[in-house]
Amino acid sequence: MKFVTSIESLKRSVALASRAIDRRGPWPLADHLLLSAEAGGRVTVEATGFQLSLCAYLPAAQVQEEGQIAVPARPLREVLRSFPSSGFLTVEARLLDDKAIFSDASSSTGMCVTLQGSDPSEFPRLPTMPASPLRLQASQLRQAIQRIIFAAARDASRPALQGVLCQLGTTMTLVAADPFRLACTALPCVGKADETEAGQELLIPASALAELARLLPHAGTIEMGMLPSRVLFQTEQIALAARLLPDTYPAYKGILPKDPYPFRVVLEREPLLAQLKTAAVVAQESALIVRLRFEAFDAEEAESSGESGLPGKVVITTTADQLGETSSSLKARIEVKGLAFPAATEICCNILYLLEVLEALACSKVKQVAIEWITPSRPIVLRPVDSCEAAYLIMPMISSSPRTSSVPTHGGAEPGRSPSL
Repeated sequence: MKFVTSIESLKRSVALASRAIDRRGPWPLADHLLLSAEAGGRVTVEATGFQLSLCAYLPAAQVQEEGQIAVPARPLREVLRSFPSSGFLTVEARLLDDKAIFSDASSSTGMCVTLQGSDPSEFPRLPTMPASPLRLQASQLRQAIQRIIFAAARDASRPALQGVLCQLGTTMTLVAADPFRLACTALPCVGKADETEAGQELLIPASALAELARLLPHAGTIEMGMLPSRVLFQTEQIALAARLLPDTYPAYKGILPKDPYPFRVVLEREPLLAQLKTAAVVAQESALIVRLRFEAFDAEEAESSGESGLPGKVVITTTADQLGETSSSLKARIEVKGLAFPAATEICCNILYLLEVLEALACSKVKQVAIEWITPSRPIVLRPVDSCEAAYLIMPMISSSPRTSSVPTHGGAEPGRSPSL
């Protein structure tokens, strides 16, 4: 094997692929990278972990001889740091003794480093893409992942919630949840799923999708292939394979409403986000509780307005005994369906959950969000008013503050805690 490539490109590809390395893996060469030079000038750097495998394609490489070699990842990264980033590197593999030779092809120093490699036949390879993959817009998939990935559970006690449910059909639906919130979004498919894929459900590790979103380009398409126990994503620059979780995802469709709730308040996303960030300074010292008080300017007009909007406001307050308090207000448009809007309604929420929703919607350039509810003691739903399809369900928090009436508990939840989904 022999090829010439820019040192900077090789550094980037090695760093990218190294993110998949799992040194605790039981297979041979778990801490190695596979360098491959193929016909047509394609050079790849590949790493395999138990849950995630990555392959980076080097652009504009000159392949002089095809071949492969497995090289230990950490020494390779350290060696590449010693070469100037602006030059070119000749990479050669001697198959007789499994030596990898790295020499500066553009410098008069004649710097050359030889690393002991390993037989590439022992390296676990990425699967190949099925003949009829599903195609998606890379930018839309990246934004869809960013809109929901934060809601996946981090607690290993419920393994299924550490994954993202992917449902295939005319559109792709992504669902992430923990015991106190749920996020759901959808995106269109460029190519239709075939009969074997339509209706299929995949439980993909949230960590793998987060890595995919970080690597996806801002333009172009991505291919998605379903394999036994794995899913494969591929673009012109990278390929990523993730091992599917074997757990059963909880039934969520009965929790998330299809139709809007009877009470709906529309707010500007950026001003709401700014005010909540200020309130979070105090909320961090008071069990993360924020109180949202919705007020209509004319309650009688709200009762007779039907589905039309009504001017109003939301008052945002946080209180911490040892720190202080914050209070701010924001203009809102209040909508009701068939019910009388009370003079004021107060809902207690986890402020970090609200912040994560609003920040996640920034990637889709959402300008307005709607907060919907039935009663203050039941879950609220946030939806973007424009530009994308998504919904976020958040359980209310229990407030024991004398300033507001207590929210009824569900399932014996303690004050300052959210009832569980």
